[in-house]
Amino acid sequence: GLASDTPTFAAAALLAASQFVIKSETAMASRAIRLAAAGFVAVAASEAATATTSTMPTPFPDAQSFLDNVTEYCYKTNFSKLDSEEAKSIYSMTNPRHHTMFWCYDLNKCSIFMPPNNARSACPDSQEATCSRGYDLLQTPPNADCSTPRIMYIHGGSWEMGSPWSESYVIHTSKIAEAANAVILSIDYPLYGAISNETGEYIGNAQHMLNFAVDAWKWLATHGPNGTSCSAGEAPMLIAGDSSGGGSAMTALLALHQMEDVIKPSGAFFESPWLNLASDTGTYYSNNFATWPKQNFAVNNPTIGSITGDLMFKDQGDGSPNVGNPFGEVIINQKNALMYCGCLKGYPAGYNISSPPLPTTCNGTCGTDNRTEKQLKHWLFSPYWAEEERLRGLPPLYFAASASELLAGDTTTFAQRAARMGVHVRAELFYGMWHTFPQWSEGCGFTEGGEPRALWQGKTAISHYGDFVKEVNHAFVHCRKRLTAANSSDI
Repeated sequence: GLASDTPTFAAAALLAASQFVIKSETAMASRAIRLAAAGFVAVAASEAATATTSTMPTPFPDAQSFLDNVTEYCYKTNFSKLDSEEAKSIYSMTNPRHHTMFWCYDLNKCSIFMPPNNARSACPDSQEATCSRGYDLLQTPPNADCSTPRIMYIHGGSWEMGSPWSESYVIHTSKIAEAANAVILSIDYPLYGAISNETGEYIGNAQHMLNFAVDAWKWLATHGPNGTSCSAGEAPMLIAGDSSGGGSAMTALLALHQMEDVIKPSGAFFESPWLNLASDTGTYYSNNFATWPKQNFAVNNPTIGSITGDLMFKDQGDGSPNVGNPFGEVIINQKNALMYCGCLKGYPAGYNISSPPLPTTCNGTCGTDNRTEKQLKHWLFSPYWAEEERLRGLPPLYFAASASELLAGDTTTFAQRAARMGVHVRAELFYGMWHTFPQWSEGCGFTEGGEPRALWQGKTAISHYGDFVKEVNHAFVHCRKRLTAANSSDI
């Protein structure tokens, strides 16, 4: 039900109502991509034109140009090819920290296993059930020393899958390390279902994941390139993460912000972070997937068909091929979040995680209140719900997210709240993209004239991660006090 020039109005409204920055590479390119991604092809070329009300949209001759070839190819291939080229200048190694919390899914099958230094070979997905986990990935750029910025990265995967080496994360973080000229420690934190190798205790919950991250942070404070011992405070330290890992990165940031006797983060950046465990942010509904007449037709006929909303997460449990079910996505994500909180162990036998209703109480670790609603809205583990006063004094923050994804509102709302408390914030929304799109920066395997073509939006986001880290490093060296929150008039 949006008008054809809604993107222009929405961008203006967001800029006017908030104290943070939303940037597009060019206003016209952003508008064009949004029109195509949202299916607003039934408009005349003039800005003053009105949308047609006929059942068959009027083809717009230049609509094909709205969606660049790489993005269109990613849509057609359903984002099947993640990035595969590791940054050649980055050295990757496994990193068994002293006193690391090693874990496994099944102690009866799990062998204590030290992965080789070749990070790609460490605990492949096919061996996850028998591979001892907890070996972090450490990546170092050339000529790094103890003054080189250090980043702790927390990977996504809904807290139940992935590792620093799988799902192309070793590739993605190597690109970030190169862009930022920074040392990156990607942590192999315990996922849902994890059992401690040492104690046999269940540790696949939010509290143990946070403990793992804080321990890794303390290690990184005194170690630099290739694990070399360094003095604490020699270099700026940042936290980063994507998707669910972005939520855990924010949790770690807020926890460290409250702690005494730890090195405080100098900055943090996030990629499509999942910040609201209750999963009821407005964009779960406004960015609900819909297509006309059918998805395959719309993707292959962009001058006639239309697509709007989140193409990656579109629960269609009601059987409709053309419209997502936002209520289904909310329930799925809420139950996923309760697994993260550790509530699944408290479910009755035979409980189905994929169907409603939610339990009213659960034995979770997202706070001390066992009511489900309180678990999903605890300020530390669900940072979207943090009181604004808790955000005061946070270091500079950078966000990159798709304007079309369900989680877009997690970024925009949190960024506005932080900015109101004087935090230096930059949030960039990329129209026509999808969840964690920078991990497809190589263009989903698209080639033109025999040459690979990059996804410019993904490359831009990674470049901006690097720019952000370099700006934080400059401030750390020359004006360290400016890294803490300023008055809102300085934003």
